[in-house]
Amino acid sequence: MKANRPVQKEAQRLHTALGAYVLYLRKSQRPKEWSQSYFAKRAGVSQGLVSGVEDGKSVRLTTYIRLAHVFGISFEDLVRRAMKYSKRKEAK
Repeated sequence: MKANRPVQKEAQRLHTALGAYVLYLRKSQRPKEWSQSYFAKRAGVSQGLVSGVEDGKSVRLTTYIRLAHVFGISFEDLVRRAMKYSKRKEAK
């Protein structure tokens, strides 16, 4: 099982980065930030699922794809931007 720890650690780092970036994007919406429930409705998921994502919890890939599409970006762009955002936050 020890061989899985690095994989699990990297997966958790990705979920955390995605969650932080989704939160950033949601709160950056204009003219005013979106509530979790408003965002959830637009994505077709529950408010609890949005909360879990923003807390860095593990969710299905399809959930991330739905969330990315609400922001008008691809899943690949979401991952790329989330990792850049995470690195900038770590550097501070």
